[in-house]
Amino acid sequence: MADDKPQGNDSDKVNLPPIKVPEPDQFNARDLDFEKRAKEKRKKNKDRKHPTDGYKDVRKKRKGAGGCCAGIGCLGLIVVVILGVAGFFAYPVIEPVKDFARVRLDEATTTISEAPSEATLYFSGGSVTYSAPRTDVPIAIVATEVRISGDYTENVYLCGIKQTKVESGARFLKNLDVYTLDFVNEDADVRGELTGKTLKK
Repeated sequence: MADDKPQGNDSDKVNLPPIKVPEPDQFNARDLDFEKRAKEKRKKNKDRKHPTDGYKDVRKKRKGAGGCCAGIGCLGLIVVVILGVAGFFAYPVIEPVKDFARVRLDEATTTISEAPSEATLYFSGGSVTYSAPRTDVPIAIVATEVRISGDYTENVYLCGIKQTKVESGARFLKNLDVYTLDFVNEDADVRGELTGKTLKK
């Protein structure tokens, strides 16, 4: 019995061109190349900076360096001012007594209760209290604070950079020369001249 389905001819078939399928290694190479380009692109975008970014970094560095320099500059200025004030007050005292014997006092607080036998300059970075009952030679005291009492028959030179205090009952037969920021005179008896410079009286 014959088949009812129509039989096609070979001439009716359509010949399609063959599809070129890449080899597996070609896929892998292409994938690696794509990943490489993508990675380079991400890195390039990451490293990209706005034109002002460089200036920001410079400003930051300058700010830090400026702050440090400013701090050092301020500290240096303070030191210079302190030394300048000290020199301004101390020099007029030291100059006329430059030939005096010199005694350095290293303690923060010193009390002198015995008068020297020769003209003497006492200098200290702390506080000095001079309480000898009677002094018959010229003396000079340069310190942060000076407190003085007793009788003096020769010239006295005082420089208490922060404060100079002359106690009540102190007597000066000759001149009293005072250079200080704060001068406290508790009714001392000065027979000679009271000279010097002070910001407070």
